[in-house]
Amino acid sequence: MKVSFEPVHEFPGISEDIWNDIGIRNKEKFHCTVDHIIELKKQGYPIINSKTYLKMVRDGKMDYKCRASGIIMNVTHDGTLETCRVHNESLGNVIWDGFESVWKNSEEHRKEIVENCSGCLFFGYTENSLMQSFNPEVLMHYEWM
Repeated sequence: MKVSFEPVHEFPGISEDIWNDIGIRNKEKFHCTVDHIIELKKQGYPIINSKTYLKMVRDGKMDYKCRASGIIMNVTHDGTLETCRVHNESLGNVIWDGFESVWKNSEEHRKEIVENCSGCLFFGYTENSLMQSFNPEVLMHYEWM
C-alpha cells in the first residue's frame, strides 16, 4: 500500500466556520509535519509524492507551469468533460459529442483556463506537470499509483 499527501484547497463559497475547523491555521506545525513526511519519504516509506512537490506544499509555492489541460481530464456522471477541479468548467459533453470531438474542440479553452489560473497544489496536477517539465527529482521519486 502506498500513500499520497495533498494540502486542503480552500474553495470559495464554503463558509469561514468550516475553514476554521478544517483549514491549516498553525503554519509552524504544518511545516514541521510536512518536513516529517519528507524525512519519511527519504527513509523509504511508501509515499508516492516527490520531495519537490512536498517542499512546494510546505512552502505554499506553486513554482511550476501547469500542464493539466493537456494531460488530465475528468468526465462527470452526466458526460461533462472538465480539465480542472478548481475551475469546474464544462468543455463539452462526451455522451452527445464524443470524447475526441470535445477534446479537440476545447483545446483553446483549456489553454485559457491554465493561463488565467492562480494555481493550486493538487498533487496529480502538480506532479504530472513537473514530470512533463522533466524535473529530474520528480522523474526519479514520484511514484504513480
